[in-house]
Amino acid sequence: MASKRQKGKRSELGKSLRQIEGDEALRESEERYRLLFNEMLSGFALHEVICDENGNPCDYRFLEVNPAFEGLTGLSSEEIIGKTVLEVLPGTEPYWIEAFGKVALTGKPVRFENYSKELDRYYEVSAFSPSPGQFAVTFMDVTERKHAEEALRQAKYDLEITVKERTEELQQINARLREENQERVRTEQLLRLEQSRLDALLHLSRIGEAPLEEIAELTLGQAIALSHSKIGFLGFMNEDESVYTLHAVSKNVVKGCNVTGDPLQWHVIDAGMWADAIRGRKTLFVNDYSKPHPKKKGLPPGHPQVERFMVVPIIESDRVVAVAGVGNKASDYDKSDERQIVLLLSGMCGYLQKERSRQDLQKAYNELEESTRELAAKNVELKKSQYLLEKTFASLEEVVLLVDLADPSTRRIVAANPAARRVFGYSEEELIGRSTEMLHVNKVMFERFGSELAAALDAKGMYQCEFQMRRKDGNIILTEHTVSEVLDDSGKRTGAVSSIRDITERKAAEKKLLAYQDQLRSLSLELSLIGERERRKLAEDLHDSVAQLLVLSKFNLEDVLAKSSLGEGRTELEEVCQYLDEAIEQTRSLIFELSP
Repeated sequence: MASKRQKGKRSELGKSLRQIEGDEALRESEERYRLLFNEMLSGFALHEVICDENGNPCDYRFLEVNPAFEGLTGLSSEEIIGKTVLEVLPGTEPYWIEAFGKVALTGKPVRFENYSKELDRYYEVSAFSPSPGQFAVTFMDVTERKHAEEALRQAKYDLEITVKERTEELQQINARLREENQERVRTEQLLRLEQSRLDALLHLSRIGEAPLEEIAELTLGQAIALSHSKIGFLGFMNEDESVYTLHAVSKNVVKGCNVTGDPLQWHVIDAGMWADAIRGRKTLFVNDYSKPHPKKKGLPPGHPQVERFMVVPIIESDRVVAVAGVGNKASDYDKSDERQIVLLLSGMCGYLQKERSRQDLQKAYNELEESTRELAAKNVELKKSQYLLEKTFASLEEVVLLVDLADPSTRRIVAANPAARRVFGYSEEELIGRSTEMLHVNKVMFERFGSELAAALDAKGMYQCEFQMRRKDGNIILTEHTVSEVLDDSGKRTGAVSSIRDITERKAAEKKLLAYQDQLRSLSLELSLIGERERRKLAEDLHDSVAQLLVLSKFNLEDVLAKSSLGEGRTELEEVCQYLDEAIEQTRSLIFELSP
């Protein structure tokens, strides 16, 4: 029994010792938990959820928080333990209550990041339910990281915007450079065409005394080349514009073409659609020859196939004087082609007129040489005038200005050839970038020229006139202008090419020539009157002396024959009578011709 009691005591003592050891282990565990709870860097808080009458979370109460919670939120445990979140932070967003309430009611843990407007901080939160109706959270303040991420996103966004803006800027610069390059190419092409045309005109001036057919063939070849065509023809109109005479045609057209009738002349009234340029007195563009046309008459056998063509009339003094046609360009004909042909043919007609004027001057000079010595001094002066005029006409270095019409009120000079120095006295450097007003007599004349130019370009794309201009030294000169518009790809007028010729000396020479012609007409009339008086006097002398003597001699000889009975010699006397009759008749005829 004693042994059993002893065993019972030892058993109770063992239980007490084990309980004591368990309590000590629990205290140690609690101390370790408390140490971890107090020293952990993450904020920790234990809450119980509060639900409304429908069982939905509507608030929660703080049960316990660690020091890190106080540091991360700025809320002390004394102020919040036992209080609800809406009591401590009335502006707490509903999503906090909803998210934590769901954890406490369902037991499902969550992890998320969110912003607290009341605390103005971002938190990374982990929530779990240690027991029903409660939830515990651990959290870290990630505000700085969020700000850094936001700054990074903003920097990335700013960088993308900057890159996008820079890319757009570079694209705009690239597009502008392409446009400038295209404009430069167009300008270079235009200048090359202008140079080719000027070279052709220079060549024409050097063969001014050549036959008309040679001049026409040369001009046609240049017209075909300037318009990038393959075939063409050129000819002139008669005075009343009813008949067109062909003077030059492409060799590849003549080679196989079989035309009935006279191939060199056409009556305009009966001609085909090409003659619409003459009848309408404007350039004819046919960029699709295959389309039907009421006046199309087809092509003669052997004629090359026509795809497109352009016919350009040249009008001087309101009369069509010349017509040229070109065809089979690779692309459509346009105003630029028309302008080149018009300028070329106008130059050709000018040189032909110069040659006619030169021939007229030579004829007048020869007439003066054959006149009396009293006109010798005037002959010398005419010869000098003729030399000066020929030198003027032989100078083909026309001034060529490329003018920007973006602002028609200023008409800024973009380019000028070296002839500008000779005509106006300005160097290229002095002209480029300046308004053309510097070349006009005054502002009124400058504005008048601009108004006439705008009206002419709107009407027909070119402008021809004679105008007074001012040199750098202040002298006023008379100039002849041929202005053609420059169009961009859209057909908008961007500038103009102005060909200017100083015609001051030519106008002075023409005035002198008219005076000399008036003098020659007076002299010719005077010589005619003198000749008429001399013929009348000679007729009177023949009638009063020679004719009467012949008649008297015939009467006497007939009387001798009537009274004489001579046999021999009678035949000879009768022959003498016949001679006298012939002499009398011839004398009467001569008197009649000499009589006025």
